[in-house]
Amino acid sequence: MSSSAFINAVRRFAAIRGQVKIFRSDRGTNFIGAIDDLKIDSINVEDGPFKNFLYNSGTTWIFNPPHSSHMGGAWERMIGITRRILDSMLLNAAGRSLTHDVLNTLMAEVSAIVNSRPLVPVSTDPENPLILTPAMLLTQKTDYIFTFRSSWRIR
Repeated sequence: MSSSAFINAVRRFAAIRGQVKIFRSDRGTNFIGAIDDLKIDSINVEDGPFKNFLYNSGTTWIFNPPHSSHMGGAWERMIGITRRILDSMLLNAAGRSLTHDVLNTLMAEVSAIVNSRPLVPVSTDPENPLILTPAMLLTQKTDYIFTFRSSWRIR
């Protein structure tokens, strides 16, 4: 991925989610190994044009120390949940090649499922049935419920 492609990805993220103050991530040693194996170009967010882009936009990128995935507990759990949901969806696609359109649709559905989880403990009070979810904050709707139907087939 080139620096300009990565900058464009960050700009798309900011356009949808709003300006980012701080990015936190690990160093992604699995990506470094894949870059070598696949013989593709990579960027270093601490060098060159991307560093200038971050500086000009007022954004800081903080890396966890190597071999400390425990520092990203919350997002590491979300990655695991996303993988399990995507694995279960892709069981229907065994032996088929996925198009960009299908993969984009599946990722949107995974996002909807993950964002439907409760953020706070569920109340047992029958007078307060509202459960706060990330989807409610993102859509500003209290009646947002995404339902994945296993009868949907990947086409």
